Amino acid sequence: EAVLQEKQEVVSELRRLSRDLPVHVVVRLCTDDESVMDYYNELDEEPELDIQVTDGMTGEAVEVWEAGNKWLVYSPLVHRIRESGTFIRLFDLLEERPLTAMEVALFCQMLVRHDPDDPPLPTEPRDFCLAVRERLPSLPLVYDPLGRQMS
Repeated sequence: EAVLQEKQEVVSELRRLSRDLPVHVVVRLCTDDESVMDYYNELDEEPELDIQVTDGMTGEAVEVWEAGNKWLVYSPLVHRIRESGTFIRLFDLLEERPLTAMEVALFCQMLVRHDPDDPPLPTEPRDFCLAVRERLPSLPLVYDPLGRQMS
């Protein structure tokens, strides 16, 4: 009962923070204690709370993979953006469900455009895929925590 009361108090405070301040709360777990992880993951599931719970890069990469986003190398940069907090909801969705084709296209626009003067990627699926394939070799390699290699 005390734990339930404590959880309700935490939810109430987080709800107040989200309502009263322009914040995006990220809880970065640095533990392997299952009870702590379960507690915060339950908070993450609360629909009225706008919080993101993250753990280590490899654990997050596994979650992104298991959510169906196998097309993405979950790089240290992607992890750092999520860990630091972002209002770009696509980063949160990566571990929740497979991104739609339109969401993948938007995500790729963010990742493969070198500078703001680069033209946007084409909107036709075939041309889009060709343009991404053309740009990939010019991008720096990134560390893949699942493959434990640069790719």
